[in-house]
Amino acid sequence: MLFFVDSVREVNKYSGPTSEVDLKHNPDSENLAHMKLFRAQRNFYITGFALFLWFILRRLVNLIAEQARVIADRDASHKQAETATNMAKSLLDDQDNKLNQKKESQKSSSDKDGSASDNEEKSLAQKLDNTKEELIKTKDGQSQLLVKETRKTTRNLNLCSVQKVIPNY
Repeated sequence: MLFFVDSVREVNKYSGPTSEVDLKHNPDSENLAHMKLFRAQRNFYITGFALFLWFILRRLVNLIAEQARVIADRDASHKQAETATNMAKSLLDDQDNKLNQKKESQKSSSDKDGSASDNEEKSLAQKLDNTKEELIKTKDGQSQLLVKETRKTTRNLNLCSVQKVIPNY
């Protein structure tokens, strides 16, 4: 930044009129003044371009860091969703096993209570079906929530990018 300001000062210093140069005593002084002006302009362009590239690189590093954070958040959410799904499946399997064991024990212990066990069996089967439907709804809701969250995060990232590039957007 300091070099850029110095190069602007040098350009202004040497871009003045060359009529002030005393051509009688030094005939080559006009060429010397043009040479100094050329060097000052060259330094101005070099430092300006370097400063511009520094801003671009800084922006790229910020965007890459933001993208890495978003990817890490997405992966964590996905892993959490998988864990919840596996837990729900294991709970359903445990419940199915318990129902099957109850059915087998009831069949072997009493054939007399056929009507009572049928009613109980129907109610347990209905509860099992309801639980399976809830699991399916939960999975669908979870996947929809994950998609919405990913879209929201992406939209926020894009909006942040636009706001950083265009501050009054």
